[in-house]
Amino acid sequence: MSHVAVIDLYIKEDELDMLEQACKILGLRLDRGRKTWRWYGRWVNDYSADQSAYNFGIKPEEYGKCADHVITIPGNNTAYEIGVVKRRDGKPGYMLAYDFWSGGHGMSAIVGNERCSLLKQAFTACVSCNDLQAKGFNTKVVTKADKKGYQIIATRSKTAVKR
Repeated sequence: MSHVAVIDLYIKEDELDMLEQACKILGLRLDRGRKTWRWYGRWVNDYSADQSAYNFGIKPEEYGKCADHVITIPGNNTAYEIGVVKRRDGKPGYMLAYDFWSGGHGMSAIVGNERCSLLKQAFTACVSCNDLQAKGFNTKVVTKADKKGYQIIATRSKTAVKR
């Protein structure tokens, strides 16, 4: 069975460093330039929800081999991976394609379910940190005690700002 979906997170061309930081926060790795990603391996035409990858221009015959970069769990050779794929809607940047069937064989537990909620939160925190750093702040992303989100600590001189 395969359930290849596009995650509702778009990455701008200049945000790959922030995606890489978000991956590190979660214990993942962004393999830049890697073209293939692990998934079920064949399309069985059993998933047609709105977020299905083919609804976003990725043809089923391209599944697993259309990435520009890949998000992987280091040392895990069975977990499905996330393809970082050029957007197909004519806009610049990337989208994430992911087979979440059977929990992605471990990937869903790390990225936060089939919608990748924890990956999206970590990425958003890294983008915010980057914006704050551009304004002269020192920043740090801290995992919340319940491990269900992130807090950004930003400091400038002797003043601390929490967001």
